Amino acid sequence: MEQNELEFSAAGPDGLQAWYDRREADRRQLSRDLGLPIGHAVELELSSGEILKGKLQLAENLLWIDPGRRLDQLLTIGRCTFKVREVARCVRLDA
Repeated sequence: MEQNELEFSAAGPDGLQAWYDRREADRRQLSRDLGLPIGHAVELELSSGEILKGKLQLAENLLWIDPGRRLDQLLTIGRCTFKVREVARCVRLDA
């Protein structure tokens, strides 16, 4: 298991902002890797047949996004929470 560390002394005076920026870059990379438009309005169909509309977001506010559990990553639209592996179809609406 890889030991991650917070780099509060990163370039610039605001180490916390650097961490937020890194976390946002990780979220964008996860979005690309999964092929899901996280952070955007979508119409999404779950494998159970339910159709959801709204802003697709990460359900958990994690310190780090673990690449090893991408398919088990929890996502949310409104009050509905589901795993990536439950997504059958997703269409971005705000493109």
